[in-house]
Amino acid sequence: MKMKKLFAMLAVTAMAGTLFWSNTVLAGEQDSVTISVGSDPTTLAPNGTSGDGWTYAQIYDQLWNLTDGELVMRIATGYEVEDDTHYVITIQPGIKDTAGNEIKASDVLFSIELAKNGAAGYPGATRYIDIENSEVIDDTNVRVALTQPCSFQMKALSMVNIVTQASYEASPDGMVTTPVGSGPYMLDEYVTGSHVNLVANPEYWDGQPEAINKVTVNFVQEASQRANVALTGESDFSWCVSFMDAQALEDAENVVFSHDTSLNSTVMIFNNYETSPFSKNLELRKAVAYATNKEAIIATAVGGFGEISSCCTSRNFSDYSDSYVEIASDTNNYAFDMEKAKECFEASGVAEGTTLRLLIGNQPGFDVAGQVIQAALSELGLNVEILYYPDTQNIVTPNQPEDWDFTLWSWTNYPAQSGLATLNTFIGSDYPHLPEDESAVIMGDIGEAMSASEEEVAEKMDVLMTDMYEMLPIFGLYDECRLNAYSADLNVEWKCQDYPLINKWTWK
Repeated sequence: MKMKKLFAMLAVTAMAGTLFWSNTVLAGEQDSVTISVGSDPTTLAPNGTSGDGWTYAQIYDQLWNLTDGELVMRIATGYEVEDDTHYVITIQPGIKDTAGNEIKASDVLFSIELAKNGAAGYPGATRYIDIENSEVIDDTNVRVALTQPCSFQMKALSMVNIVTQASYEASPDGMVTTPVGSGPYMLDEYVTGSHVNLVANPEYWDGQPEAINKVTVNFVQEASQRANVALTGESDFSWCVSFMDAQALEDAENVVFSHDTSLNSTVMIFNNYETSPFSKNLELRKAVAYATNKEAIIATAVGGFGEISSCCTSRNFSDYSDSYVEIASDTNNYAFDMEKAKECFEASGVAEGTTLRLLIGNQPGFDVAGQVIQAALSELGLNVEILYYPDTQNIVTPNQPEDWDFTLWSWTNYPAQSGLATLNTFIGSDYPHLPEDESAVIMGDIGEAMSASEEEVAEKMDVLMTDMYEMLPIFGLYDECRLNAYSADLNVEWKCQDYPLINKWTWK
């Protein structure tokens, strides 16, 4: 069923006072839960595009999850560091997938290779894995080799979904519609564009669900509609609702409206290419940073549901440290200060009336944020031309540096995403077009942090963040909040930083 037809059905049936989903699980049933998410995953393959992580988290297990940056073991019991490019991972014996195949160390290596060859997002989890030189030691131990030292690689492996080679090769479509995992639930039905039905895995190694034996994940594209079905009780849990519906959700007695810092954050990127006014002009970059009112942007662009960024990456990256706040204190984190902005602008030597081109993508709220920045910089005597592009990645590349001066960018993060990995990609790919000397310093810092031991990496990251603040190629604006709405009768337990394991949920 196409989404337009689905929403037409919703509108008609809602007017009649009832809402009919094309599945058999109804909201409020005491052994089931109905969840509304914004997108269809399009594939349920373990190495596919994770458009709906809710489903992946229920069907598949991982070696470990991340909670507040710390590893929480799943099918693995731990790992041993042999040297800076070799790790031995040990898994629990006896864990089976829903086809009855036991997960062995050879399956772990097979799954890592699947991820390495998989869709966008998953190669990042295995970027520095050297498959050819990795080897199975025995049924419960696998030696994983790296192509180079990488301090965040083990945390990144938490994004790899583990499957058995036997089940994967038995699938007629590479598990696109026939997934077989060892997670708490297994697939009952997948209707593209409509929903996924899951049922409890009767042989789940970590125990049967507390109460939820059936799960329906409905694909509801519009955030306002996700809020509506939460209010009417037709969805037990609505994921990522809009701040535009916040007041109605907060006032509803039958709904819990929750908001916490999400995995996404918004930054400002300065283009230092030779044709840009920001080129080799730190004072101008500082002037723009001080003139940017983060609180005003949060209030208008995301309805107040955000937190001022404390670094140039995200507080929810796996390698975030509270020490970044202390580092930022040297500049007061470039807090809004028009007097300092004017001082820096005067020191920059840039003439009043200069035009800066601000590139804006189609992310929610970016147009409003751009207008706030435009108004603030006009007080400095700068003109801001806002350029609207459907996808900033089409232009914010090393290939078109002459077409923009600065831009807003949203880091869309996975639970295991590393700030170090993100900066390595961004600076290494020359997105800010830094002068060679500045780029060499930052890339040197990144190299030091990547090759550091797990005990030393925090210190090396502090050095990197200090240089990022001093050179200011990227300026953190705000960390976005995740807004959810769920039934007041539902006990929701979060088991990992990103998606919860629903088998721990219960009804009151």
